[in-house]
Amino acid sequence: MSSQPSITHNPGSGLKTGSDGNSRTLNTYPHPYFDLSNQDVPRTVKELFRWCLFLYMSHSEIAPLINKKCSYVTTELVYNTESVKDKKAWQEVLEETLDIRAFERMMLLDYEVFGNAFCSISYPFDRRLICPQKACDQGHRMSDPELKWHYREHKFKGICPSCNTKVTFRVEDTQVKRRKAIRLIRWFPEYIQILKNEITGYTRYIYKVPRWIRKGVVNSENDQNKYLVEDMPMVFLDAIREGKDVELDADNIYHMRTEGCSYYDSSYGIPPLLTVFKDAWLYQTYRRAQEAIAVEHILPLRLLIPRPVGGDHSPHMHNDLGSWASRMQGIVSKWRRDPNAIFTVPFPSDVQNVGGDAQALNVHNDMRQVREQIAGGLDLPADLIYGNMSWSGSSVTLRMLENTFINVIGKLERFLNKFIIERLTSWGDLPEIEITHRNFKMADDAQQKQIALSLRQTNTVSDRTVIKELGFDYATEQKYKREEEEERNEVMGRQMLAQAESQGRAQVLSAKFEAMANAAREQAAEKEQKDQQIQSYDDLTSRKGRTDIAQVVNSVATPSPGELGGSKLQFSSSMLDMMADNAMKSTPPEMMDDMMQRLGKSNPQLAAAIVKRQKSGAMATAAAKPLPEQKPPRSPGAGI
Repeated sequence: MSSQPSITHNPGSGLKTGSDGNSRTLNTYPHPYFDLSNQDVPRTVKELFRWCLFLYMSHSEIAPLINKKCSYVTTELVYNTESVKDKKAWQEVLEETLDIRAFERMMLLDYEVFGNAFCSISYPFDRRLICPQKACDQGHRMSDPELKWHYREHKFKGICPSCNTKVTFRVEDTQVKRRKAIRLIRWFPEYIQILKNEITGYTRYIYKVPRWIRKGVVNSENDQNKYLVEDMPMVFLDAIREGKDVELDADNIYHMRTEGCSYYDSSYGIPPLLTVFKDAWLYQTYRRAQEAIAVEHILPLRLLIPRPVGGDHSPHMHNDLGSWASRMQGIVSKWRRDPNAIFTVPFPSDVQNVGGDAQALNVHNDMRQVREQIAGGLDLPADLIYGNMSWSGSSVTLRMLENTFINVIGKLERFLNKFIIERLTSWGDLPEIEITHRNFKMADDAQQKQIALSLRQTNTVSDRTVIKELGFDYATEQKYKREEEEERNEVMGRQMLAQAESQGRAQVLSAKFEAMANAAREQAAEKEQKDQQIQSYDDLTSRKGRTDIAQVVNSVATPSPGELGGSKLQFSSSMLDMMADNAMKSTPPEMMDDMMQRLGKSNPQLAAAIVKRQKSGAMATAAAKPLPEQKPPRSPGAGI
């Protein structure tokens, strides 16, 4: 077998010559997979991280794609518990204190840019500076306004408020359980050194304190380092003092990394941006070309050229072209000030354009193609950045995108439940709970939602399943329904009370006016009856005559058919008194008994009135004193 031809370089000739004798130019690549971008491939992982950060912060196509990819999957949290108290406690910690959705998005940014995301929980502690004097030995909180301290030469120095002595304090940190003071720390991957044993799988995480933090802690000028050292754990201050790195607690660090094939060093995840490095370089090359085209070819250069007049008669043979050029420049200047001006020239002139062919040279189509390659390298459709996607036109593409996003949501839920919730449950005495993210669904998947609603109408699936399919929380919706039902019942109760009160008032007013109407009718009937009685009595007395009053009384006592009177006729008390008085005055004493017997049968009212009248007259007679029959005796000396 013949060996492959070796490549040698001859500096003198400027050519690359192979062993087969063929000459190759300097543009000949040493390997079929080698291109110009291979000359700037990062040599280390940390250098790779710096290039990834540069592309994310400067590339107009990569940054929007990654931002949309990270924002689209951070859905709302679903608390799988029926206890309102437990849900409220976790909402205060995760949503109000930690702002977990924003932090998850930042974790995804590191995951998509660097391929690695590191997180730790910073538990709160109280720091006390203790006076080293044996006679004092008093501790003071750093927030105490009476305590004057500074951090110099890697020591806390100041004046003790108790003994008023200038001392070097002893530091004592005590962990406290203040839920609102807990924080989540996101580590920059470039500062994390991973030491992994490929045989046992044991991993250690070393934090290399950056230079700017070391410089800020050491700088004691005007006490500008207070904001760094007052709440920095002592392990970091000691590491800075000794010039060492810090090994992070393996139980308090979470490493989210991208999956990849096995390779030489699998401690770090492979950044997804690595697959688009060559495309990003090519896209930048096109942008430089487009910039050069815009600068040199977008505006044409116009030249004024004198045109020969007939045959070979050239204008420059008999004319001064310098004067002609000056005149033409003056004409152009005047024309720009006054476009309607009219000018004369000694002979015709031609205009020739140089450049102005940017449209023919532009590379927009090539840039569009590279842009699609970059989006494909990031597992995203190119239309995602411009919002041209639709469910009907790209169902397969969107389904694949959905599966990709669901995988990312699974990573977030593992980070949330297996790291944050497990540690905060034991640290903060919080109830055990399982928290998930709202299922990721395409917003325009109307067909799937319509199918779920149709199945619910046939009672095939439950309300919980349909509500979950539509992207809502069942427990939250049930709570809202109960609150709305209570509000509706309260409103209906108020309406019914108001209606009953109005009806009661109407009935009271109706009864009042009805009673007034009945009283008015009774008064009118009584007045009419009284007038009728008076008229009847007047008619009787006028017809019979007062001389024959006994006959009148008899006629009243025994009325004839068709006449008024008898027991059916009701007289008022005044009328009865008048009739009784007239009857007693006009009736002889010997006829009184006979008349009273007839009246007792026919008109008991009149008979009772006459008896009452007789009794009152007898009592008046008995009460009256008789006149004296003799004159009273007089004294002998009295006058007349």
